[in-house]
Amino acid sequence: MAWKHRGFLALAASAAVAAGVIALPSPVASSALGPGALTSLDLSAGNRRAPVSGLVDWTKAGYRGGMNLPGSGDVNSNQTCQITPDELSSQYNVKPNDGADDSAGLQSAIDAIRSSCSSSASYTKLSLITLPAGELVVTREIHVDADYLIIRGAGMTATKVVFRPDANTLYDTLTEDKSDWDEDGMTHGSGKGGWLWPGRGLFRVQSRGVHSSYFSDYNSAPANRKDIFEGTVNVHWKAGVKLRAKAGDTGFSARTGDRVVHLASSGSISALTVGSLVNIRAANSQKFYQHQQALPTS
Repeated sequence: MAWKHRGFLALAASAAVAAGVIALPSPVASSALGPGALTSLDLSAGNRRAPVSGLVDWTKAGYRGGMNLPGSGDVNSNQTCQITPDELSSQYNVKPNDGADDSAGLQSAIDAIRSSCSSSASYTKLSLITLPAGELVVTREIHVDADYLIIRGAGMTATKVVFRPDANTLYDTLTEDKSDWDEDGMTHGSGKGGWLWPGRGLFRVQSRGVHSSYFSDYNSAPANRKDIFEGTVNVHWKAGVKLRAKAGDTGFSARTGDRVVHLASSGSISALTVGSLVNIRAANSQKFYQHQQALPTS
């Protein structure tokens, strides 16, 4: 699986997770996958039905909009960007079936890839960490924030990653009926547990960066609250530029079919660069809620 840190993947706490290998479409050689992988699944764009009128168009779903999953030719040949099971054992003390906690070693391996390889990586120059066969034990969330990284197991039934959350990873605030974690009750400073959406897990694929306005809260937070201020919160609350409402249409910056939207401030244009992707979010205005009949709008 190739991950970019802008996404997010969480595997539920207290679960035993099989770290297997994702199958590639038939045009890709099975040697790119490792032992035990399925090779008969055709996941390519050619094996998709045409769009159906009135239904969601899923023809671009999947890896890179329906492209083949990466093969061995897409992995960086630089051995610094490939960490083998033997190297995990000798350099990072990640050893299967010994019952020891492998969290720190796995995190260090990812950190090494991030610092040495991410800046020059791409979809055709991927880094690779190969997990050994056997059982690995993880007790805290592993941050996968190295760009263009494949983490591959030895096979669907060969590699098992067992998640046993430690005291700083387990949720320590629960709802009144004890059925769920209490996102609003898990707080520190200006932050609260809801910022961890959708929650803690085995792997978190996102940045660990902390916005400058949260430095004080982050530095004073105990170990089981620091992650509230990391990563995604920086995007959801601190990034972006505002749009200007259209004249005579207060609350809306554009309508379906429009090809131009106007920034609220001309100075914001410096935040945008030609060729970069822009995420335009629907405005949570009063008119927006009225249109959805989500009343009252206060």
